[in-house]
Amino acid sequence: MSTLIHQRVDGARAGTNPTVTCRMPSGLAVLCDLQFLRGYSILLPDPVVLDLNALERPERMQYLLDMTILGDALAEITGAYRINYEILGNLEMALHAHVIPRYWAEPESLRIGPACLYDKAYRESMKFEYERDRELMQRVAEAVWRRLQRRENPARQALPRSAASGAQRHWTRVPSHGAGAALDRFLPWAGSVLVRKL
Repeated sequence: MSTLIHQRVDGARAGTNPTVTCRMPSGLAVLCDLQFLRGYSILLPDPVVLDLNALERPERMQYLLDMTILGDALAEITGAYRINYEILGNLEMALHAHVIPRYWAEPESLRIGPACLYDKAYRESMKFEYERDRELMQRVAEAVWRRLQRRENPARQALPRSAASGAQRHWTRVPSHGAGAALDRFLPWAGSVLVRKL
C-alpha cells in the first residue's frame, strides 16, 4: 500500500521533501503543508507502519515519546499555550501523529475545538513556504535535539537523585538510516540522529 505518508517519507529519504524539520529516533518531524496554526507539525514513522498497534512495545513507546518531545519543542519555540496531539489515520491509512500548537489569539469558538473545525478556505490560506518557514524549522530542530541529548526524562528531574538515576540514558550519534546526505539539502543539521546505546 502506498499512501501520502509513504510518499513523504520516501521524499525525505531522497532529499526532496522540504517540509522535514528533523529526524527523530522513531521517524521524521515535518511541518504540515497547511500552516494556519504556526508550527503545525506531523511526526512520520520511519519505516512507515499501518498504525500505532502495528509497532512492538519499545517502538511504540519511542514513537509516543518522540511525539511529546516534538510537542515540547513546539511549545517552547512558538509560545503556544497548549499542544494538541491527534493520531487518526482514517484518510491516509498509515501511522502519523498531528502535533498542533494552539494559541490564545485564536477565536474562542475555534480555540476550544479541534483544529479541523477551521473553515477549509482558512486552513488553506497559509501553506508551507520553505523560505518563510525554515528559520522556525531550524529552531524547532535545535529544541528537539536539546531534549534528545538530555540524559534524563525531563518529567523525572524533580525526583530525588536516587530515584532518577534509573532513568538515565546514554546517547550516541549515528547516521540516520542512510538519509542523512539526502536530507542535508534541506537540513544541514539533520545528518545524524541520537540513539540510545545498548
